[in-house]
Amino acid sequence: MSRVWNCAIFAFWALATGLLVREKVLPALLEQYYPTYASTMRRLQEEDYVMGIFLAGQSGERRIGSSATSVATFVVERPGDTAFALRNETAIDLSALGMALGTDLTMRTTTLLDSFHHVKSYDALLRTGLGDFVLNGVVRSEHSMDIMVTSPLQNDPDRRTIYFDNAMALSNGLSPFQSPESLAIGRSWTIHRIDPLSAVFGAEVKTLAMTALVDRRETIQIAGVPFDAFVVIVRGDRYQATAWISEDGDILQERVPFGPGGLPLVMRRLEAPGKRR
Repeated sequence: MSRVWNCAIFAFWALATGLLVREKVLPALLEQYYPTYASTMRRLQEEDYVMGIFLAGQSGERRIGSSATSVATFVVERPGDTAFALRNETAIDLSALGMALGTDLTMRTTTLLDSFHHVKSYDALLRTGLGDFVLNGVVRSEHSMDIMVTSPLQNDPDRRTIYFDNAMALSNGLSPFQSPESLAIGRSWTIHRIDPLSAVFGAEVKTLAMTALVDRRETIQIAGVPFDAFVVIVRGDRYQATAWISEDGDILQERVPFGPGGLPLVMRRLEAPGKRR
């Protein structure tokens, strides 16, 4: 009887340990070492996140747009259910860039995440002078997403499968960055980028795996407040972006390429982080 009891205790301990590792330890490790959406969700629930978009010229910077990010939460009954909706709306005055796609471009993206902060779906709407471009993506496995692209330039929707790691971060609006929980010079990680603008400027929508590297530290000013920031560089196939991220993980400023020529735009927080709702 004691042997059966010991086996039962061991089985219970093993099951409890396994659940602890899966439900607590593993997500905590992923949150610490990979750029999941966990820290982003917490920050967006505490404060508004709006960045101005600027075009740098010889006479200084000129604001040409804005990018606002927000999050909605849902009641979760099972771990794999949708828990968060991460939304971004980016607006740019295209006439200021000399582009003949109308006077402005509006891009809205919605990323649905489960309670483990894994991507479940990704939708994007691009409103241009040519019409509306719509991308709808549904995750089918840990490494694949089925997408459908509807374009005013094509009669029939374009359907295909693209591949990425749904435990990693997808780009949000123009920004490829979701900051990790901790930063240190020399640390690197992978970002998977879906670029909705490729539906307008490119032949196809695809996912690019890029490498982010914490390169150095610099002091920058945000709304007159100095911040000691980590400089993170993202490099991919014919793509490079830079972010200045605070010690607390707030993305303060980004320099991102835009359009077919990779025109560099600066995205900067309009208010210093820390202003709670």
